[in-house]
Amino acid sequence: MAGLEGACKTLVDLGYQPVPHVGARHFQNESQLREHLTAARSGGACRLLVLAGDRDGSLGPYNDAMSVLADPSISDLGFSHISISGHPEGHPRIGGAQLVEALENKLEFLAARGIQTSITTQFGFDAGSYASWINMLRARGIVTSINIGIAGVTSIPALIKYSMLCGVGPSLSALRKRSGAMVGLLKGFQPTELIDELSQALVLNDRAPVKLHFFPFGGAKKTFDWVAAQLGKPT
Repeated sequence: MAGLEGACKTLVDLGYQPVPHVGARHFQNESQLREHLTAARSGGACRLLVLAGDRDGSLGPYNDAMSVLADPSISDLGFSHISISGHPEGHPRIGGAQLVEALENKLEFLAARGIQTSITTQFGFDAGSYASWINMLRARGIVTSINIGIAGVTSIPALIKYSMLCGVGPSLSALRKRSGAMVGLLKGFQPTELIDELSQALVLNDRAPVKLHFFPFGGAKKTFDWVAAQLGKPT
């Protein structure tokens, strides 16, 4: 775990806040989880993104994100902010009602322990799906900050590959319509059009903030450079 600690320290030294990802189903036992979390905390991380993990079965006692959140290591090590997953387009193996119930349970659990929370969503390509999902959460009284997951600059083959692996294959229909046809995206995907659509579809306010979370499938530098260009800043 020295690699994780070193990576976190590097990011802290550069002025960033590291957010290690914790995939529950990848840990074989409690000591392995604690070792991972200890390395993150020793490196200066005070935030985590806790997920079930992209495995059909678990390697150990942690079957879902809640089982990790309930582990005493989270509180013992003093993590102050936990982000949990959101699925605007649903999940291939979990029903919509069950997803919302699980989300609410995790938020209530963390709030009761005084831990700040946010929701980081799966990526997709349909602004309408994001807007409908966020409106549904707000209607249920969930005003937690939401980080909308979108793909960064990448090639179309890579984008399709990750879409299928992550269970967002149905959202590819929205991608095919974008810019007229897939042929128009042969030079690669950029999230410009999707972000423009999101800015029009979402009602933003300070009480329930919505931010962007980029998945750098084509490499982090390409997405960093693209973001800097949109902001008019040098990289």
